[in-house]
Amino acid sequence: MGDKRDPERTRTALLDAALVEFAARGRAGARTSAIAARAGVNKQLISHHFGGKDGLYRALVERWEADEASFGGPGTPLADLVAGYVDDGLRQRDLHRLLLRASLEDTDGGGGLTGDDLADMRRRQAAGEVTELLDPAFLLLALQAIAAAGVVFPADVRRLTGLDPASPDFAGWHAGQLRKLAQLLADRDDMELVAIGWVESALTDRASAPKQGDEGAPEAWLVFEPGVAEGLDGVAAGDELLVLTWLDRARRDVLRVHPRGDPANREQGVFSTRSPDRPNPIGLHRVTVVAIDGLRLRVRDLEALDGTPVVDVKPLLRTVEER
Repeated sequence: MGDKRDPERTRTALLDAALVEFAARGRAGARTSAIAARAGVNKQLISHHFGGKDGLYRALVERWEADEASFGGPGTPLADLVAGYVDDGLRQRDLHRLLLRASLEDTDGGGGLTGDDLADMRRRQAAGEVTELLDPAFLLLALQAIAAAGVVFPADVRRLTGLDPASPDFAGWHAGQLRKLAQLLADRDDMELVAIGWVESALTDRASAPKQGDEGAPEAWLVFEPGVAEGLDGVAAGDELLVLTWLDRARRDVLRVHPRGDPANREQGVFSTRSPDRPNPIGLHRVTVVAIDGLRLRVRDLEALDGTPVVDVKPLLRTVEER
């Protein structure tokens, strides 16, 4: 059983098997014999590759921490960062159960919040991304709990939302709600901007999305809040509209860019470009209404990403006679 001549394959099999056992039985209750049997290798290979059960656990945490780094760095918007944890909870439910079990057992097995996370939250507060009215430690704990809701409270999720907590539908809904929450946590002054709806689109990745709507953007939906329903009276299929969005995944500390993200283009100030990164990341999109379904407008030529908040809609003005 097992083959030392293929160590990487053996290590991966043991890690995958250990994840299931640790998640089901906890660090103390998991048995190395059960882990080896599940992996289909000799029990002695656990000591050979990891030095025992504790080393195997540490290797799992290290693998998780490497994955966690891919969620984004300090420049990643808070909404995207938290949504990354939600998506990872869908992909790796056993891992998140394991980390939560370690927290409930009050054991410091790694993989939890750190001083670096606290420093990052303080930086976000100083930059105005998050209100300074709340303690950064509280914010971290609250967001951690909310992001883990699908793993911690599966029965409540089913009962309250009608969604399977292990499904992509729940992950999408959950991430969308977290994006709205991140908006509400932003530090505000006397000038307040309130979202009236959001975008539903197949576009989810900024790097692969078209720069402008007429450069291959798929049809998308504008979904409006019930409270603004009367404001849609008069909008009809075929209308051309200017949609203003809040580009919530943009950076607000950027003042100079290479136009269209091309390093070959001379760097310019953002106000002379259409870059989404700017102090107030307001998107301006010229779209055509294709269909209307209640509070939903299907439009074409919209390059905004899925979940982008909508802040206003205006008709496109043409000649004076048409106004």
